[in-house]
Amino acid sequence: MFKKGVITDEISQDLEYAAKMAAEFGLSGLELRSVWNKGVHELSEEEIAEAKRIAKAYNLEIPAISSPFFKCELTKPEEIQQHYEILAKAIAAAEELGAKIIRGFAFWRRGSNFDELLPQITKQFQRPIAMLKEAGMALALENEPSTYNCNAARTVQLIQALDSPQVRAVWDAGNDIYSLDEPEQPYPEGYNIIKDYMIHMHMKDAVQDPKTGKVEGVAIGKGQTNWRGQLKALLDDGYSGYLCLETHYRPKGKLSEEQLNRPGGADFSNLGDIASRECLENWFAIMKEIS
Repeated sequence: MFKKGVITDEISQDLEYAAKMAAEFGLSGLELRSVWNKGVHELSEEEIAEAKRIAKAYNLEIPAISSPFFKCELTKPEEIQQHYEILAKAIAAAEELGAKIIRGFAFWRRGSNFDELLPQITKQFQRPIAMLKEAGMALALENEPSTYNCNAARTVQLIQALDSPQVRAVWDAGNDIYSLDEPEQPYPEGYNIIKDYMIHMHMKDAVQDPKTGKVEGVAIGKGQTNWRGQLKALLDDGYSGYLCLETHYRPKGKLSEEQLNRPGGADFSNLGDIASRECLENWFAIMKEIS
């Protein structure tokens, strides 16, 4: 049986408030992305200690750090260097918090020339792989439409090219709805491509307007991700890692493209508690249906 968690800034920037909701729903883990209006890699030693205290107080573990690693320009060495430093700080925070997984990406997507750029991309991962190996941690690449690993197929292609046990996948089925240039059905297509490489999973839902092609986040179970089929497959396949809610939907208005690409901070988290509660209720209702 997989374990259930939530990315805390989808509820609030107040970590204790998010932990209370997680405990209320019987979740097991907190995935940290932005806390107290800071990325995890920006937290002080005192703030990391406080995050650890809060998680322990609510009997929750911290399985993963949702870092923005390699959400940067492939063509700008100075940005790449900055992201090596982000990774180093994320690793240090993860060591203190007990997390073994750090989420990452494969550079901002500028065109559809992934195959041509693959050798250049893999070269930039060699130093991070060495850092992760020394720390005994894994980098989980998330399929993200705004980056070169825009869907399950591209993420697996990169993982296979890197050929390192340090690099695996975060499967985000909901993100496949946003992958418009290289469309892929989240379940079963995307899942069947990526499942042998996934060590972590995110949960969101979305719908694409057939007339305009625009995609909008919605509550879990209300979109095109087929969460009933996906959740049943996780149970049937014996997936034992974490599935963490990443709501990405708000009951009033919607998140901007910038907020979707660079989530974090108070404006992003606004009304996230209401949305996350709705999503958690829907998630548990689906689990009851399929169990």
